[in-house]
Amino acid sequence: AVDICASLLNTYILLGNGTLLASGENSGGELGDGGEADHEDGYVQVLPNIGDKTVIQVECGVDHVVVLTDEPAVYLTGGVGSLPSAKKRRDEEQKGSGFPVHF
Repeated sequence: AVDICASLLNTYILLGNGTLLASGENSGGELGDGGEADHEDGYVQVLPNIGDKTVIQVECGVDHVVVLTDEPAVYLTGGVGSLPSAKKRRDEEQKGSGFPVHF
């Protein structure tokens, strides 16, 4: 593992090849796997829809994860209540699938 991020209900592990894995609560799409099913007994790949982009850093909060890729681009998934523009964008996209955030 290159990086590990843990919140109250989730764990994220960044592997050396740029794959990001997650486990835990997912009711708000915070695991970023495109669904809302919890994964407490194993790990799922986070943001499988970002294609050939490589994850280089991960940060997490109680109900969200922020991912930096090598493009560079920032992706956000899960709870985005404190970021109104991101919440609007998330509501337009598939919940929990991750989406780019532009600043």
